[in-house]
Amino acid sequence: MALLTSDIRTILSAKGLIKFNSSTTDSSMVATFTNDDVVENCYTKLRLTASVGNNIITMTRVDNDSEDNNCIDIRTIDSVSAIGAVNMPGYVYTGNFSGCVFYLYKTAPKEVTGVHAYSGIVTTRTKRFLRKPKVTQVVREFGPSDYRRISS
Repeated sequence: MALLTSDIRTILSAKGLIKFNSSTTDSSMVATFTNDDVVENCYTKLRLTASVGNNIITMTRVDNDSEDNNCIDIRTIDSVSAIGAVNMPGYVYTGNFSGCVFYLYKTAPKEVTGVHAYSGIVTTRTKRFLRKPKVTQVVREFGPSDYRRISS
């Protein structure tokens, strides 16, 4: 399957629409365990098409066990890096960025894995002898450091 890069660029440059459809009643996420507290598979499988004539990019949700998807939608999870894998050539979609970071890894000869790494404020409390606890708030990226070592 050929990439639709030029069609997608044309549609987005012309301020076209991105439309989401569903061809399934399956509303669950693809979720498998990674044995890492801050990395989770959390995505849905999609079939992406682009119509320059209608100025629309359409992403249609397909079943989790489908093999004919060419796109994934990685969902945002609080305090976790959400990941999803797709066969190449394929597309990775993710949203809800407000300081988050996105990574893309080649995880197999014909596979890429996208990572939506959540960045948010973490509050820590440090007990101090005979004093009030010290409260500190810092922005932390829940990045895929363990995953990065595995996939390299």
